[in-house]
Amino acid sequence: MADLLNDRAISDLEPPGSGQYRARDTQLKGFHVVVARRRKIFAVHGDLRRNGKRVASISVRIGDAVSISTREARATAKTYLAQISKGEHPSRGYHGTRRRDRSDAGLLVDVLEH
Repeated sequence: MADLLNDRAISDLEPPGSGQYRARDTQLKGFHVVVARRRKIFAVHGDLRRNGKRVASISVRIGDAVSISTREARATAKTYLAQISKGEHPSRGYHGTRRRDRSDAGLLVDVLEH
């Protein structure tokens, strides 16, 4: 397994015979790459806490190692881990925005029809 995740270390990770495994980064706790037979995906893992108690243990995908660099993934991971430490689920915030956009689109249609 890799100690420090970087582009070279990730390209050197061998795919498993079956299933998947995680190569964890020693520099940024919670940041890792999931290595499967055909893909390598950056992700973060952390405990979501509210009022000092663990609500859930979550893992959020960042992106495919072919599409983004380790440097970009690490920056995104820091943002996601900061949100998790504040008790916010990174992907839920995004979905909430999409829902608001849909309701705004409905308002726009109402305005255009009148």
